[in-house]
Amino acid sequence: MIKLWTIQPEIFYQELLVNEYILPDLSFTDIDFHEAYHWMGKQMVQKGISDQPNSILWSWYKYNGDHKKPDLRNTNHLPRGTKGICIEFAAEERDILLSDFDMWYCVLNRRYIPYDERDSRQFEEAGGSSQERETCIIKSWNCIFDLQFGSEDYWGRYDTRWIQACSSELHLEQVCRIWKFIAR
Repeated sequence: MIKLWTIQPEIFYQELLVNEYILPDLSFTDIDFHEAYHWMGKQMVQKGISDQPNSILWSWYKYNGDHKKPDLRNTNHLPRGTKGICIEFAAEERDILLSDFDMWYCVLNRRYIPYDERDSRQFEEAGGSSQERETCIIKSWNCIFDLQFGSEDYWGRYDTRWIQACSSELHLEQVCRIWKFIAR
């Protein structure tokens, strides 16, 4: 079992208590990110983690490089003033998909994921049709699942990287501990 932490609005936990499980959906996500979320959902289906590509629960495996509960004093977890909940839960390794959080931003912004600065420059300078470039960009996204990918000079040391975990559902019996907080 792997220990994970998810940060959600308090209503998420209330729904979990009532139903004893929850299947997240994309209704609370920014519409600008739906394409990237659908891509992640498809990866979860292809890897046998889920059969529901629109059900993604985002959690932390490594927060700020450490396997620990996120700092709830951080200002970017939820909108300011929102009643939040941090749920520590246990999940089977086969039920989660780990990925590099910083590289995920490339997926969100439809950007190429380079190995290092040189690779980044080569991609930017390379020609090719827009379709060829788009294919190359999307193919590069799979690098987020290789937690050892990339030059440490470019992406940072492996032991300091932020690692997120995606799963498709959460059951009440998986919950180990909760922390309530007001988002700053």
